[in-house]
Amino acid sequence: MKRLHKYKGNIIVIFSAFGGVTDLLMESGKLASNQDKNYVKKFNLIKKIHFDICTSLFDINNQSQILSYVQQNLNILESILEGIYNLKEFSNKSSATISGFGELMSHYIIGKLGEVRNLEFQIKDSREIITTKLIKINNSQVDFKLTKKKWDSFFKEKNKRIIIMPGFIARDNFGNDVTLGRGGSDYTASIIASVSGANKLDIWTDVSGMFTANPTIVKQAISIDSLSYQEAMELSHFGAKVIFPPTIQPVMNKNIPISIKNTFKPDDSGTEISNKNNSRFNIVKGISHIQGISLLTLEGSGMIGSPGYSKKLFEILSVSNINIIMITQASSEHSICIGVKGEECEKAKKIINEEFYNEITNNIIKPLKVERHLAIIALVGDKMKNHQGISGKMFSVLGYNNINVKAISQGASERNITAVIKKKDVKKALNTLHEKFFEKNIKQLNLFITGVGNVGKKLLEQIFNQIAKWNYMSGGKVNVPMVIRLIIGKGWGQGPQHSQSLHAWFAHIPGLKVVMPATAADAKGLLKTALRMEDPVIFLEHKGLYRQGYASTPEPNKDFLVPFGKANLVQEGDYFTIVTWGAMVQKCIDAIKILNLEIGEADLIDIRTLNPIDWETIYG
Repeated sequence: MKRLHKYKGNIIVIFSAFGGVTDLLMESGKLASNQDKNYVKKFNLIKKIHFDICTSLFDINNQSQILSYVQQNLNILESILEGIYNLKEFSNKSSATISGFGELMSHYIIGKLGEVRNLEFQIKDSREIITTKLIKINNSQVDFKLTKKKWDSFFKEKNKRIIIMPGFIARDNFGNDVTLGRGGSDYTASIIASVSGANKLDIWTDVSGMFTANPTIVKQAISIDSLSYQEAMELSHFGAKVIFPPTIQPVMNKNIPISIKNTFKPDDSGTEISNKNNSRFNIVKGISHIQGISLLTLEGSGMIGSPGYSKKLFEILSVSNINIIMITQASSEHSICIGVKGEECEKAKKIINEEFYNEITNNIIKPLKVERHLAIIALVGDKMKNHQGISGKMFSVLGYNNINVKAISQGASERNITAVIKKKDVKKALNTLHEKFFEKNIKQLNLFITGVGNVGKKLLEQIFNQIAKWNYMSGGKVNVPMVIRLIIGKGWGQGPQHSQSLHAWFAHIPGLKVVMPATAADAKGLLKTALRMEDPVIFLEHKGLYRQGYASTPEPNKDFLVPFGKANLVQEGDYFTIVTWGAMVQKCIDAIKILNLEIGEADLIDIRTLNPIDWETIYG
């Protein structure tokens, strides 16, 4: 409410459902269609959420009207759910009707709250404005001409400065309730901004704009200050869920800028999307990705020089409502490779093999080749087309980090470079590419030394001597971005006294920290910390873990297996490097196999050769 006071002139505010309500609505519908009476529990939770909000926002004298409206809608919802339960059918029409109840109730509650507080609020149901038309079965589009006509008619009669509308919901040209799909509330805002000729579209969400990469995977990701419409479209297509592609189109056609802001951090600058390109990031603007991809390859010598194969392939997929995410074709016309969502893979495989049955049985083309558990990563930037070597940098980084590229695609606009990799390599790929294109060359190294025996001691001495050399050459101005964490026990040196000497050994080096756990529990916690760090390097001394008291056996493979496996230290998506030597190399390999870690979750390096172990050879 306070934020609305900062806007001048006419304002249109679009509201989504309250948090989690849309999911609860869809879950209740699915449960009812399966005749699972737990749908009643979901319904009661929806009721409680809205009643609790009403009673907390409105004083007792103003509750009756709003509670009556909410109860009226809940009665309708309950009747629909009972019908679904009895018919055992959850049709598209029922789904569209049910999923919009959250927005219907939320926008009315907020609108009435504004009226109670004497704000210039006018409540308007967006279903009376936004109209869709059927293009083909299960595919509708907004009828912008009719929608604008309805808006203009309403706007002439409006009598308040601030208009409150629900997002996500609309009606088709037959009067049936429909929804606008994923990101529907933002899309509603974009449609209304377009037909009303708004000066700007502000999207208030839970993040501070669009980021250079997914910040949950790449901790160094930063907010992008500005993007062109096309760049935002590319990033959103390749998995950036802050904004969805349909939201951009209506305002782009009218050259209306979009601002993405953080509801919880309103002072953050966020991201501005417009036809201008003023970002401080000159070439690559962001790295995006889509997980759960399958590659389908149709190939055969009979395809060379024979027209119609591509048309036939794309046509049957279109008729079956299977979306193609990426396409690549060899210039020889010997093969066509497409990327689809993993859940649509089997359906696509079946219809393609059926459609090309005669060609396959006559050896004109081969049976469809399917590769699963893949991901797409994409570099995006308008200015990439004017710079040479971007793709070279990208694939050099991936190759250097042992990330195999399955397929490559680049549009003629050169606005994005796309590569398909294994799903398990996503975290490593995103972090290494982000480091190359967005981060300074100097980064903090997190080194964990587990057990300090003869080799461990020599490693520490080498580190110390090298840093001392840098320090001398720089005139004492070197700042070492390194944290060394030593997991050592009483079996080496003189216990606490030796620990103090180690601290003193490195104490005068700027930027260098040495951390040593006092107990076995601290050591275990330190290892857990290691795996949460960004690309940690763990030096594993022979039998070092056992000597620290938290591995139950002196067998080297159990040293690795117990703390990393049974202690549940490794989580999905972790990536780390293990440096070891001697017999520990094979023992680590054995333990990693026992733990069933996917290839790429860990790099294992033999300190004698400094070469990473070839996982493909190990796993065959």
